[in-house]
Amino acid sequence: MAAEIDAEIRRVLEECYERAKAMLREHMDLLNALTENLMRLQTINRAEFLALVETGSIPEGLGGDKPQPAAPVVTLEKKPEAPKSEPAPDKVTLPDDFDVLKGDGRES
Repeated sequence: MAAEIDAEIRRVLEECYERAKAMLREHMDLLNALTENLMRLQTINRAEFLALVETGSIPEGLGGDKPQPAAPVVTLEKKPEAPKSEPAPDKVTLPDDFDVLKGDGRES
């Protein structure tokens, strides 16, 4: 009985993990835009986050009274996926074989 419970728990965890990876891959452009804006602004408020999610950019003036840097606003560009030889080093990508449940193969 314990083995069946363990197997079911593992199945549920693996299913949720795969779903999370798929969601990250699906929204990678948004994650990258969020990262770039956070690096530029240091913090964003709820209105700025929602604007980024809904429109792909953070309009000037949504930050309220917090100081705005002089750097340009980073916008989210939605364009078709093009084959890439190497991802840019400042972009986050998950390899297809990445699996936190199974480990990365390195010995500790």
